[in-house]
Amino acid sequence: MVKITFDIDSIDIDTPARDLPRYTIAVAAGYLNVPKTTLSSWFFGTTYGKGLDKSDFAPVLIPASEGPKLLSFDNLVEAYVLRMFRTIDRIALRPIGVAIENARQKHGIQKPLLHEDLFRGGRELFLERAGEIVGLSDPSQQLLPGWESYLTRVRYRDEALAAIFPLTRRPGQESPLVVSISPEFSFGSSVVDRTKVKTSVIADRYLTGETVRELSNDFACKTSEIEESIRAEWMFANAQPRRAA
Repeated sequence: MVKITFDIDSIDIDTPARDLPRYTIAVAAGYLNVPKTTLSSWFFGTTYGKGLDKSDFAPVLIPASEGPKLLSFDNLVEAYVLRMFRTIDRIALRPIGVAIENARQKHGIQKPLLHEDLFRGGRELFLERAGEIVGLSDPSQQLLPGWESYLTRVRYRDEALAAIFPLTRRPGQESPLVVSISPEFSFGSSVVDRTKVKTSVIADRYLTGETVRELSNDFACKTSEIEESIRAEWMFANAQPRRAA
């Protein structure tokens, strides 16, 4: 099961909950169903090749903490969006990195992948504003159907991202909007969105032998919510093992 290590003495009351470093690479990779090596390279870079062919891969996103290596909720959503660019649009990572840096330097958009144009106007409007500095703008580009389904899995409130609904099914399968992650609940752990019960608690008790019906009664959850929580925890614990930066 996905666990989050939380040190009560390290709480920073001056930092918004969304920016607090709380997710290890392993935990975040589980939530996003992205290989750990891939996610780590996005935030901390990596080295590949051997001998004279060895090359450094620079990170494209800024982590909440480099020592220890921890990500924030905003980092989690940034990686979620980057995953869309990579898996749906098949855009190479290098131009995305250039796009992000130029958006910061030339337009003052500190977190381009969290910008409201992307979530309210969709990919096409976002690229229209950032496209010329990103090198991705193309009038013929249209908002891909896959993007629309992904964007419905992000909750936007008060001009800020408030929650994300992680994918709990394999690619090609519809993932219901049952399990959510928010910096406002359970220290950023995954929960049943309607009741805010931690999915890890539900799964742990299921593994000890309690039935779905018993858990449904105890937690005041629908049986479908209990089943989705168990399925989600299995997905989180079995994130993609392949490297696919």
